[in-house]
Amino acid sequence: ARLVSIDESGSQLIAVHEDNRLISYRRSTDSMAWEPQWDLGSVDRRVIAVHLSGDHLAIFESYPRRSLFNKALQVMDIGTSEIISAWTLPNSVAQLDAACASDYDDSALVLPSVQEHSGNRQILKFKE
Repeated sequence: ARLVSIDESGSQLIAVHEDNRLISYRRSTDSMAWEPQWDLGSVDRRVIAVHLSGDHLAIFESYPRRSLFNKALQVMDIGTSEIISAWTLPNSVAQLDAACASDYDDSALVLPSVQEHSGNRQILKFKE
């Protein structure tokens, strides 16, 4: 897998595989192995991070600077595979190197690419 996120309980895992398939796994009750549960579909190759929190999955995409209407953060209900929220980031920070969501509030931390900020990198916090 190229990206992985494990929920807070340690019993559920979401993986983005090399072919961009989004797969849900559960920890086996009789062993420590992860067993595939659901194929949640495909994600775009621009996905750079995922964050699982309960039944919600935050999916972060990196966009070129001049992308109109980027949806850099989408939140999916993994029970229905529906997008329940989408955030657009300012073009100045739309090209991301790293990102994560918070389990405790409706916020996200993003690290814009170096090229976007000429070496002056800062972690930025966004709230819904």
